[in-house]
Amino acid sequence: MRLKTGGTSMLVVGVERPRDPRAELMADCVWEEGNAVQHRKFPVPELETVDDLEFCMGAERGGLD
Repeated sequence: MRLKTGGTSMLVVGVERPRDPRAELMADCVWEEGNAVQHRKFPVPELETVDDLEFCMGAERGGLD
């Protein structure tokens, strides 16, 4: 996955279902930036699927393999 606005590929490690049914689902995402693994939650509607090969190549280059 990645943000619809662009950016690096991320791995969704979980989805948080809010108690309020009107609230958006939140995706718990991880990615590597530089030499550090980043972790943040994003609203699911702000994310888009990326090609599996693109993610695998990015993960291999970024050390997430």
